[in-house]
Amino acid sequence: MSELDILDILLDYRTTVPLQELDETIPLTPGPNRCRIHSFSLSGTLDSILKFNDIIYSFTSLTSLMLNCWPYSLEVKTNEMEIDRILEAFPNLTYLMVRGCDYASLSPKSAILDQNGALYKLRSFHFDTELLLMSESSLQFFRRLGNLTSIGLHGWSHHSEFFLEKIQPQVIGRILKGLDNKIESIKTGGVVPLYLYLLPQSVEASSLCRRGGTPSEQQLIEEQQLLQIGEAEEIFPQLTTFIASAPCIMSGEDLRCLGLRAQFLTHVDLSSSAVDADVPYTGFYGTDVYRDFHGQVENGAQKRHNITSLDLQLFLESCQHLRHFCAERRTIHVKDMTPPDKRLSAMYYSPGPNGENPVIRAAKPWGCEATLEKLEIGFRIISASPSDHRIVFGQLGRCKRLKSLKLTRSNVIPTLTHGVDLLEGLSDSLEEVLSWSSSWACDDKETVMWMLTRLRKVRRMQTGIRNGSSIYERVNEWASSVGRKHVLHFPEY
Repeated sequence: MSELDILDILLDYRTTVPLQELDETIPLTPGPNRCRIHSFSLSGTLDSILKFNDIIYSFTSLTSLMLNCWPYSLEVKTNEMEIDRILEAFPNLTYLMVRGCDYASLSPKSAILDQNGALYKLRSFHFDTELLLMSESSLQFFRRLGNLTSIGLHGWSHHSEFFLEKIQPQVIGRILKGLDNKIESIKTGGVVPLYLYLLPQSVEASSLCRRGGTPSEQQLIEEQQLLQIGEAEEIFPQLTTFIASAPCIMSGEDLRCLGLRAQFLTHVDLSSSAVDADVPYTGFYGTDVYRDFHGQVENGAQKRHNITSLDLQLFLESCQHLRHFCAERRTIHVKDMTPPDKRLSAMYYSPGPNGENPVIRAAKPWGCEATLEKLEIGFRIISASPSDHRIVFGQLGRCKRLKSLKLTRSNVIPTLTHGVDLLEGLSDSLEEVLSWSSSWACDDKETVMWMLTRLRKVRRMQTGIRNGSSIYERVNEWASSVGRKHVLHFPEY
């Protein structure tokens, strides 16, 4: 079947004109028997997509439209797509993806625009970060997206510094401020500086990144920071899901605000970074994808900082309904899990079961201990002291609904001496352990047998033992003795 045959079927249009000459003919007039198409997807160079503009706009019954432009052609006079024109042309559209082009908008006085300003039916909108280059007046169509429940922002790992300086991470927030939007899901890919909250102008540059020099000063600073977060303007009050499917550069301020303010938030995924978030990384064109991209000062908004260990800890302390949290290439330092000095709060410093010294410290409780089901994160400890490692296992053991655990980039020591026994509270929930740490060889029969017999619901446990090694044979024998050989999984090298 040729392309002309497809046009005949779709548009009820009979022509013998070569397809490449359609733009030189009289505009196409669809016939009365054309198909009522509900979903249409087109990929190609922008000039080819623009050539089919008249055809696309004939499918007025569309509910789903995907336009994916390839690299620009030198023959194209304009590389802009007018989003509001698309929204006006397809009144039943609920899904829209427009990528690979620059964006434009119609004049407010355009006859195409519905002057009554009724809400569009669109529920899912995917676009590139170039949209954030548009002026606030050109993005007013967002005010008519009151039915929108999900947005997807797509960037690149190699944006130039010049491009990133032009991005307006607050522009969508300013437009939606005060509106009753229904956005529940935000997914990003690539370098996407997007602010989820508008912080008060009273916040000084990077003030939420400051630490105190003494325990009492640190406590005072954290109290001040809580007040500042409380004054932030919430843009997405219905948000349940935030997923970053490429290097995530969410600001630490936004993460803290999510923890304290997003009352419906259940899923957060910051894990898909290709580099360690704690180590500076230079991507294509010399752009550091983890440098501070939040330095724009717009209408008094202060500079923001990238996510730190303390931000992760404070988020988990405050987010009360979180079920899935993936931050696979990020780590929490154990020093951030407890107050800096026992004088601040005696409840986090308690003696061991028999009153012996040194004291066993407890982590500050997470707000999601009663809801968390999936956790992927790393923990860093600067000592081999069992009391330090027991802080981590004690915290994990309080997450009574945890089903999936993956500890990557961690140096925790998973032995009974170092606190694995504190996971006994997970015996009725834990189903898989995808990683204990990067180096655990589990050559400890007492610990392995405890895991296999006490954590009876676990159906998969990853180990660091090389398949076929002498340790592999011993551990397999231990597991076989209790009928749990199928649970252990060994990496192939």
